[in-house]
Amino acid sequence: MSRRKAWLFAGLIWLVLLVASFYVDHWVYENVAGPVAEKTGFKPWRFGRPEGGRAMLLMEALLLFKRMGHFFFVLLVSGTMVALQRERWRQVLLLWLCVAGSAAVGQGILKPTIAKVRPDGSIAAERAAEIIAAKGEGALVKHHGEYCNTGRVEFRGLFAGYRGLSALTFPSGHSALAFATAAVVVACFRRGRFWFFALAGGVALSRVLMAEHFLSDVIAGSAVGYVSASVLLAVPRFRRFARLTGPAS
Repeated sequence: MSRRKAWLFAGLIWLVLLVASFYVDHWVYENVAGPVAEKTGFKPWRFGRPEGGRAMLLMEALLLFKRMGHFFFVLLVSGTMVALQRERWRQVLLLWLCVAGSAAVGQGILKPTIAKVRPDGSIAAERAAEIIAAKGEGALVKHHGEYCNTGRVEFRGLFAGYRGLSALTFPSGHSALAFATAAVVVACFRRGRFWFFALAGGVALSRVLMAEHFLSDVIAGSAVGYVSASVLLAVPRFRRFARLTGPAS
């Protein structure tokens, strides 16, 4: 199979998974993410406190994966790469370029344009009034004086702008950053590709299990991170600058 056909086939599979995930977003939240979040108490104002023991261990494990989706983790990876070999500073610069590219696409364009509300994200007053009128006061939860989503798939409307960006969820920024980082690291260290992508997958999974993202958010975020990094990694000038050997993956 040629590389172009392989990309088209992978893109088709991803598109099918993304479309299907929109239909199961609420079910996954209610039957998987909600119970895990309740057990571990990630949101005390909604789920209560963790019971301790295994619940605390699970919470710490998920928090560890969540931190791998933060920019400080990219700093850690960058420092490790340079410590292993000083000449890798070129690859570190390419890593940050890929991370910035994924952030620009995901957080700068897709998130404010699609405007899908995060689980427990604040809902506009007009929309909250509509939901309460249709389903009663118990349909929403109130936190810090604002009505918040309870795991339903809600949209603020296209081109909602940057106002209230923290309440928006699609795509997952943590997942995008993790997969963009993994794509670059795999290009630099070919042997550990399975483990690098397994860690990135753990970051994406943690966002769902912590009830902070829907399944479709992390599927989209993972693709945004990987594809944006792969596009930049395929540019010959960037590959020469970073001194990457072999064909682009």
